[in-house]
Amino acid sequence: MLEKLSASEEAHAIRLKHAQYVLQTSRQAMADWETMSDTLFLDRYAPLLDDLRSALDWCMHENSDLAIAIAGSSWPLWRELPVRAEGRRRLSAAVSLLKSDTSAELEAHLRRGMGELYFNTAAVKDARQEFERAVALFRTLDDKQNLGSAIAAFGYASLMLGNIEEAHASIEEALQRVERAHRPRALAAAWSVKFCVEARLKSHAVSRNRNEGGPIVRNHGRRSRGTRCFANLVEAVLEIGDIDGAIAGGHTLIARLRDTYHTDILGYVLGMVSGALTFRGDTGGALSAAIGSCAAVAR
Repeated sequence: MLEKLSASEEAHAIRLKHAQYVLQTSRQAMADWETMSDTLFLDRYAPLLDDLRSALDWCMHENSDLAIAIAGSSWPLWRELPVRAEGRRRLSAAVSLLKSDTSAELEAHLRRGMGELYFNTAAVKDARQEFERAVALFRTLDDKQNLGSAIAAFGYASLMLGNIEEAHASIEEALQRVERAHRPRALAAAWSVKFCVEARLKSHAVSRNRNEGGPIVRNHGRRSRGTRCFANLVEAVLEIGDIDGAIAGGHTLIARLRDTYHTDILGYVLGMVSGALTFRGDTGGALSAAIGSCAAVAR
């Protein structure tokens, strides 16, 4: 059928319609990602993956703006499915298509997506650069819906690079913006970064703010973004010296992660629990958690 389609005069028009369908659907997926559970999101949108690949393959040679648009709206799929490395390659290829006259909106979403897919890799500097560019573009566009979450992500990348003051300023602005934008995942993520920033500053405000922001993070605990946020909260508790709180929070999160595919987060939390148990003098428990962390990361 594909051979017959390629040989027909309608091939270009049908391919274009297919690519436009993929763009429309991936944009809806990006919106739904903010509010849907992981299970429902993947059930609904995981079947789009092969269509996404096909559309990007065609658009890369036939319609660069459409390729950029699809790539920029597809990052939640690459992120939530175990295909992040492929997603980085796909979005990086789309970045090479950017031109001086590419619309700011298309570039902003593509830069944001690249930053998201660089997270949890060694390329944190690249993530920060991509988010910085995305923030600047969203500001130019006065895009209130996307600016707050982009600033929060920029703040987290800054935190990972040790730029604590920059991260602190960013997250304060981000929280105000995402609360007004009604984006649950972005709000939980912003709170989790705030916990980590305050912990690095050795601020006792993290204990007070944990009471306000903790429930927001926990409400998204069964979602991938929520588990990452909760992991950051555990790290923040450990940073301020609450060893027992970190161990208890870590064990709670480990129980939630056992039956999920988020083995990278599981390994991270097990590593923190191992460190906390070491501080408490429980070397046997620490060794067991460390071994579990290695096994989870290896998967």
